[in-house]
Amino acid sequence: MKRSATILISAASGFVLLTAGATAGAAVAGPIDSSGVIHACYTNSTTNGQHAVLLQDVGSSCPNGMTAITWNQKGPQGPVGSAGPAGPQGPKGDTGAAGPAGPPGSAGPQGPAGPAGPPGTSSLDALAGTACNVGAADEGVLHVTYSQNASVAITCVPTVLETLQVSVTGGGGNDTMVSDPAGIDCSPGLATAVCSEQVPRDYTVTLTAQPAGSDAFTGWSGGGCSGTTLSCTVTMNQAQSVTARFETRHVLSFSILFPPLFSGHLTGTLAIQPGDFIQHITSEEYSNSLAFPDGTVVTISLTPDQPGTSITWVGACAGTAGDVCTITMNSDQSFGASVP
Repeated sequence: MKRSATILISAASGFVLLTAGATAGAAVAGPIDSSGVIHACYTNSTTNGQHAVLLQDVGSSCPNGMTAITWNQKGPQGPVGSAGPAGPQGPKGDTGAAGPAGPPGSAGPQGPAGPAGPPGTSSLDALAGTACNVGAADEGVLHVTYSQNASVAITCVPTVLETLQVSVTGGGGNDTMVSDPAGIDCSPGLATAVCSEQVPRDYTVTLTAQPAGSDAFTGWSGGGCSGTTLSCTVTMNQAQSVTARFETRHVLSFSILFPPLFSGHLTGTLAIQPGDFIQHITSEEYSNSLAFPDGTVVTISLTPDQPGTSITWVGACAGTAGDVCTITMNSDQSFGASVP
């Protein structure tokens, strides 16, 4: 059994296209290869000026009297079509980085003139009384002063001041208290003593005690000061009163002699109370001095290392018999002793 054949006759081209039938059940390779090329055969002879064209399976040979012919299913590319309509606008992209700064612009026009300022000062004297350091702890007014060399000084003198009052007690009358910044110079024995000073509020003043001679400083009181160190700092957040206490002390000078012997010299121990002073003397002469508060009764003991040795006392101990002497320190005193 054979499949029916299809015959295409084209009078215009002079070709007759015949599709030969195939036996039913036989495998048909087909006239179109994998590249889309169509394979056929056309008759070498013509009938009425026409050739017959027979489609041929790919890979088969044309029959006698026919010539192979091929052509593509796909023709050449046509011209580019016109552009289609624009699509919808896409979403907004991220903002890019800032570009570099542009060059500076030209200067703008000059602005209008400002209002006139207050009238100037006719002289330096007009500054006197002007407020200064406004809002500060040492707020005050300006003072204008002139010196003989034609120079002028303008000083802000605080108007909020606190009084610092000091006093010196005890001692021999020549002990002193001074201040930093300078101003206080207080002493009972000083005719020009300054024991009071006006100080700007919240300033600090350092006071220093200065004992005279053999006097001793014994302590502070008032103004937040205490202890026995020679200096104290006072904060002037209010009026302050400070006292420096001194104590009169007298100097006790002494000299002990141990004359030489053929075999050397004598030795002994000197003890002085109060104060627990003890000195073992091994030299021919020993001298020293001590200070004691006014009115102190001082006991001196001299004990030779050689028993039975006599002592000769001089000075404040003159006339003393034995090895113990007492002296009342109501002034500077001195004594001496020699053995024998």
